Order: sequence, then C-alpha cells, then structure tokens
Amino acid sequence: MTAAALAAALGCAAFAARDTSAVMQRMSGAVALAQAEALERGAERDRRLADAQTALTNAVGVNAFDAAGWRDLARVRLLQGVAPELGAPSPVLLDAAAQAAENAERLSPHDPDNALIHAQILVARGAPINETAAMLDHAYYAPLREPGARWARFQVAASVWSVLDRSLRAAATEDACAAARYAAIWRDGLDGMAANAADPTLSAAINAVRVRPDCAPADADPESSPPAPAPPQP
Repeated sequence: MTAAALAAALGCAAFAARDTSAVMQRMSGAVALAQAEALERGAERDRRLADAQTALTNAVGVNAFDAAGWRDLARVRLLQGVAPELGAPSPVLLDAAAQAAENAERLSPHDPDNALIHAQILVARGAPINETAAMLDHAYYAPLREPGARWARFQVAASVWSVLDRSLRAAATEDACAAARYAAIWRDGLDGMAANAADPTLSAAINAVRVRPDCAPADADPESSPPAPAPPQP
C-alpha cells in the first residue's frame, strides 16, 4: 500500500470512529432525556438531564449536522430552563434551547418536531403570540404520529388560539382528538382547559372534541360518554 493510500485509509478510519462516537453519544443522550422525562422533579431527574446535556453536547460537537441531536439538546435545555425550582424561567437556558432549536430547523426545515420544540420554547420565553403562531404553522408542515407530540402541539395551539386561522384550528382540534383517544391524563387535561379557557371559541372546540365518538378511547363505555349537543334550531 502506498503512503497516500495508507493516509487515506487512516483518514477514513478516523472519520468512521468519530461518526461512531457521535452516534453513541446521541443515543446515550436520548436515553437519558427519556428517563428524565419519565421522572418527577427532583435530584435524580436533574441528574439525568445533566447527563443528557453532556452527551448531546458532545454528539453535536462531533457531528454538527445532526438535526435530531440538536432537537434533543433543545428539549433538554428547555426542561432545565423551566424547572419549577428556578422560580421563574431562565433566560440563559431558554436562549440556549432556542439556539439548539434553530440549528435543528436549519438542518431539517420541514421536520414538524423541530418547529414544535421551537414553538414550545417561544411559549416559555413569553414571545409575542404572532411569532409563536408563525412557528406553530411550521409544526404542521407534516403529520406527527407520536401521541405525546400531538398533545404538546395542541397545548401550544391553545396558548395562541386567538390568532390562529381556521385551518390551523382545525388541525389543532385533530391533535386534541388524538390525545383524548390515547390517554386518560390528556382527556382530563382537555376538561381543565375547556373549563379555564378565556377564549370561548377554544372552549367550544374542546367541548366538541369531547363529544365526538371518534375521539373517545377505544375501551370507553358508550353509555358513560357525554351526550352529543343538540343540533341548532332553525
């Protein structure tokens, strides 16, 4: 093997090792993030988030073109930035979350998960609702299949409901339907949102979801479902 060929082979091996390291760090960070999200607040949750932050920071440091790595890092920084023990959202941590989200969007601009996490960060930062609504619009570029993501997207939509157009409200309503069908905790969440919503059109949209047969859980007792509203009188 010539010196040039040997150098090329060694270079390829080095890049392969770097790629493998980035993948392993990315996977480790994703696992730690999932574990943290499943825990109640406390020292163990904080530790898992710190582990996720370290692993994901290392992963994107090796491979700066990993959109999913940046998105997960944005999620970690968001969770750290709105931790209840802080007393108030941390501008520094939320800025770090926003930067990671922007990197994810730049690398994968049509991935709705990237726009969703950015919209959640805007809500946490108290951004103008028109700015949040514009980002939310990007989050509806494509379907989201994961029920938790659909519930999160509806929560963002509910926070800016007053400025959403008809098509976005309809899409958000379908997210609420999917969430109600999937988990009791989200069905209960819809009840609370309907009762506390300042916008009557949001309450009406949620109440319409609650009586739709296709939004009921698969194991629901039809007789225990709320009655459908009476049709409007002419």
